[in-house]
Amino acid sequence: MSIDPDQTVVAEEYAELRRCLDVGLTRIDGHLALLAHRGDQAGSDLADLAARVTALEHNRWPLPTVSALTAAGALAVTVWQPSAARASGREPGPAVLAQAQVVQHQQPGRHVGGRDFTAGHHVGNQFERDPLAP
Repeated sequence: MSIDPDQTVVAEEYAELRRCLDVGLTRIDGHLALLAHRGDQAGSDLADLAARVTALEHNRWPLPTVSALTAAGALAVTVWQPSAARASGREPGPAVLAQAQVVQHQQPGRHVGGRDFTAGHHVGNQFERDPLAP
């Protein structure tokens, strides 16, 4: 029995096709393994990031607490400043302030630099006093 030359060519072509398919499948398997590894690495990176975010959320101060502490500090400074100024003599006490208010209410008109600006009128840039004003 003799082997037909066409059959040997066909067998060689089948062997070449099988080698090409094996190489292609090996390449695809390598790519799939790489993608699976990258997916696992992304999952672990995501878990680490979630843990860091949770730790940061637990360690941060909430904004309402910060604003309440700021308001309490401002109130303390506001209450402390007038009492400290009064104790050092820089600011007059309540009795002196009340007396100054009574004096201001007794003097009519606008007073600037000791002059009364209620009785008169402006001419150009100068203020002329009304001769009939008291």
